[in-house]
Amino acid sequence: MPLKIFSVIALLLPVVTIAEEPASSLRVEPAEVVLHGHRSSQQLLVSEPQSGGVLADVTRILADLGISIEAIMQLDRAPGSAEVPVVILTQRVREVAMNQAIASLESLPTIRAPLNRIRVETLT
Repeated sequence: MPLKIFSVIALLLPVVTIAEEPASSLRVEPAEVVLHGHRSSQQLLVSEPQSGGVLADVTRILADLGISIEAIMQLDRAPGSAEVPVVILTQRVREVAMNQAIASLESLPTIRAPLNRIRVETLT
């Protein structure tokens, strides 16, 4: 008798689905493969020096990759810090494009790496 795996998918929905599948039919893929084509809004926390042109460099990289900005919020500087934290919320974007943008942003000499990223999912 083959081993069976029961999976429950709830995700805060009022309906719970229970599926019965043989273990041999399940595949495990690396996160990079699963998320490669995934589209979601992204929230980036970028620490940058308070000087002219830095935000322009950041937005140019996003624009060149076709990433639209939903909102930008500059936070207060920590006492004694020369860096200003900036939160950028994007519209839905493919994971691969955001990975390219983050790599380009982290390579800028004016940006403190690593950036913090939060994927924003909307449940409707």
